[in-house]
Amino acid sequence: MIDPLNEELISFRELCRKLPGRDGKQLNIATVYRWAQKGRKGVRLKSVFVGGTRYTSANAVLEFFNKIDAAEQPEQPKQPTPRQRRQAFERARRELDREGL
Repeated sequence: MIDPLNEELISFRELCRKLPGRDGKQLNIATVYRWAQKGRKGVRLKSVFVGGTRYTSANAVLEFFNKIDAAEQPEQPKQPTPRQRRQAFERARRELDREGL
């Protein structure tokens, strides 16, 4: 949650001027509203409504982008546990013994 008394607020319009858009163009304000209302990859941009203007904060924007980045990263395969490695080694050794190697 954004604390408007302790965080520096950034209007959506100001955020559009600070962030790059597609093909070097300015980010469209509708995009920022969509991030706040619908979100992206299940993550919504935190914002507050003060005096007729919607604001966010630098921390909220950073958190939003970090969560989206994490959601878009492919899941890393889990490393086998030492027990699983031992069991695989034993299976391979039994199979080699059956083959006479």
